[in-house]
Amino acid sequence: MDNGVHSLLAAILETQPSCVIGTAMRDMTQLRETPYAFTHTAETLSLAYAIPEGSAAHAALKRRNGVAFRIGTPAGTTWLEGSGRAVLVHDRKVNADLLRQIGARATDQLKPAPQTHRAVRIVPETVTVATRRDSMVHRQPITFAPGTQRWGYPGSTVNERLERFAAVTRANVVPVMAMPVSIGAALAWQRKGVFRPVPFALTLVGAVAAHLAANVTNDIFDFRSGADERAIAMAAEGTLDTSSGSLTGGVLSEQEANLLAAGLWGTALLCGVGLTKTSGPAVLGLAAAGFGFGTLYVAPPLAYGYIGHGLGEAGILASFGLLPTLGSYYAQTGRLAWAPLVAALPPGLFTTDVLLNHHFFHWRSDKAAGKMTPVAVLGEAKAANLSRGIVIAASASVLIGIKAKVYPKIALACLSSVAPVLEKLGAVGGGNKGTAFYGEMMDRTVKGSSRMGLYLLGSLVLSGIAERVRGKRRSNKAHLATDA
Repeated sequence: MDNGVHSLLAAILETQPSCVIGTAMRDMTQLRETPYAFTHTAETLSLAYAIPEGSAAHAALKRRNGVAFRIGTPAGTTWLEGSGRAVLVHDRKVNADLLRQIGARATDQLKPAPQTHRAVRIVPETVTVATRRDSMVHRQPITFAPGTQRWGYPGSTVNERLERFAAVTRANVVPVMAMPVSIGAALAWQRKGVFRPVPFALTLVGAVAAHLAANVTNDIFDFRSGADERAIAMAAEGTLDTSSGSLTGGVLSEQEANLLAAGLWGTALLCGVGLTKTSGPAVLGLAAAGFGFGTLYVAPPLAYGYIGHGLGEAGILASFGLLPTLGSYYAQTGRLAWAPLVAALPPGLFTTDVLLNHHFFHWRSDKAAGKMTPVAVLGEAKAANLSRGIVIAASASVLIGIKAKVYPKIALACLSSVAPVLEKLGAVGGGNKGTAFYGEMMDRTVKGSSRMGLYLLGSLVLSGIAERVRGKRRSNKAHLATDA
């Protein structure tokens, strides 16, 4: 940014105690000014204002969060114009802090109070400094660090919309759900010689849709609880917001997030209904269990991911291990069995460890927001011991699977994925190691989980191929003996 424009912007923000807000890009001339607070650097600009709790403006921002703002007046010599995304603040402490800053800039107006008002953060998309010189108005656009466009941003290309969809649903984690579904289908083929493409496709699409829906649902309720907002506010203490950022960054309004989650859950339901026609009615029972685990993880009335006692991790094991593997096997064979449950344990436990290690980034803010994850309850050192125990249990379950003749002996190769994870967990100890350390720990855990899953899937496929080759040889020998 040009230093002169930077200084001019800073002067406007410092000298103008109030701004005009237009919600949903409406005409700002009809709205009165309101005091605001700001933070401003060369890379970012953040504004905050207050609205009455439960007011029409409060309800409107839940539906559509595009806003326009003006600081200063066109009757003067300089003013600021812009548009952006409004984000309702849900965390009580963050809300109180922002309202206090806003109240400090209020003049003759009543100061907003946490009991009656809600702070609203504006994430700017366009910012322009207007200057009147020689009876002419000169406008200087200001570019800050680029951010993701909001959901309904006009003029978005198809690629931009797809990129936003992938970002807000965290579609990069699709392999986490695709793996147990694939293992369940591979197990059915290896043991029963059955592979039906249509049921497999319906199972895969339905499971992935449910996974993405659960991601959006978790973002919604973590946002409403203030857990994500608190993580952002405590960034200086080493916390990191690991949500998609779609709600904390205003990419989605709350209503848009609700509609997106409903659409994805609906897609999963339609796939489940289709599978009842191709495979049997038990699919709906498995789907209902998956829906319950996915939504109630952070949603009232249970919100079992906040309770602690390992309930969240047990839900992840069921959601990303047992249910999709068993459901995929059932979709292929039309029968429930114990073998897919045994097959689900290694990848399911490793995926559970991925979630557990993810909490190291923000356990302090989780604890402050009342989200009692294992790291928040146990502290870092004990939680690292628990994490190691889960990885070792995943390894032991591979041996159990081989002993039970669910996995072939070549599945032992998957144990090579364990050592790098255990090594990093052994270095956790006590105290905050920092986001770089936890980032590497998460990277190793995710890669270890993926490698174990691929090795196990590959072992089932190779075993099935070998069995069919042996069967063909036996058949050929039988034919030769008959001919002789």
